[in-house]
Amino acid sequence: MATEPLSIVHSSGKTVFFYFMNVLTDEVFDFNDNSWKANLGSCTTPKLSATESTDFQDADESVYIASTDLANMNATSTAMFIAVQGWDDLAVDAIIGTEEMVVANGLRMDGDVGALLSRTGATAVGTASINDILIMLYSMAQGRIARAGDVYTFYDDDDATVLATLTIAAAARTN
Repeated sequence: MATEPLSIVHSSGKTVFFYFMNVLTDEVFDFNDNSWKANLGSCTTPKLSATESTDFQDADESVYIASTDLANMNATSTAMFIAVQGWDDLAVDAIIGTEEMVVANGLRMDGDVGALLSRTGATAVGTASINDILIMLYSMAQGRIARAGDVYTFYDDDDATVLATLTIAAAARTN
């Protein structure tokens, strides 16, 4: 189980919810049966209630918190881009914050590679970011890779813009 904590700062004394939307398909997550639906109207329970935290409250603002099991949203190895929106439910169309996350195998995949590897049990921790890795993977899928000796150059899909380079050495590598 990969419980993901969520939080958002908003005016005190409000009713706040989180909605989850698949960025690529515009589907909305339904907490009633833990499935993705074509639109908001086809969901029974499309929102996750947030609790106002009294620990972080001041006169005007509070932190609203909730958590959910990401495995319910995507337990497959195919990465899913999910937008998480915080809403003030008392106001119509009042989005108070949006965050995007990448979820695969029930884990949040965006962010620091070291944090990701520690969640998956791998012990190697490097200085590469998920963004660095995605750039290289993207160039493998959509661009091109050129090799000159021990240097690999990763190009964008225009085959001209260099996204990254990787140099192989006898004892190590640099990027």
